[in-house]
Amino acid sequence: LGLVDSCTHCFHFECVERWSKTENSCPQCKLRFFWLAAYTPEGKRASLQRVERRDQEGEEDDDYEDIQVCEKCKQVGEEATLLLCDGMNGTCNAAFHTACVGLDAVPRGSWFCPDCVERGFDTDAHGKRGKQQSVPRVDAPESETTICQQQQHQQQQQQQQQRPAKQRSEASVNTLGSTVAASAISDNIGI
Repeated sequence: LGLVDSCTHCFHFECVERWSKTENSCPQCKLRFFWLAAYTPEGKRASLQRVERRDQEGEEDDDYEDIQVCEKCKQVGEEATLLLCDGMNGTCNAAFHTACVGLDAVPRGSWFCPDCVERGFDTDAHGKRGKQQSVPRVDAPESETTICQQQQHQQQQQQQQQRPAKQRSEASVNTLGSTVAASAISDNIGI
């Protein structure tokens, strides 16, 4: 039986000893421990050993870096204009394009997503709180279009101009029908 000094969780001694060579925190509650004791089935302590401080480190592979998608427009877009939220003590990392949150450029210092601001998690990794009034809301009225939406619209127009006239008119009829159907559905459910 293996016991650690930080909590009351019990382990097979061999298992927790192997774990302590990688990390010295309890595998269940994550409390850091510095002593590891082995006990016999009769309950007598067989050994007591000091454990060095160790932190498990993951292997980093730049080839498989996570792709960040804007929470507002759901597009990857240009990384230079992508903001990562500093909220929840630096662990949120929600991504937004600057234009999608009403900013012209990446701000200096910490930036907090509307969700963190709304829930009161606007504290960065250094414990600094954000200012709610300086963060624009993402849930702007649908009549306001973002730069991402404008770019998508321009791309669709360019694609339509490249198609023959008959296909364009059929696409317009289909789009109009979809718009009317979507409008009727939203009226029925109160959007």
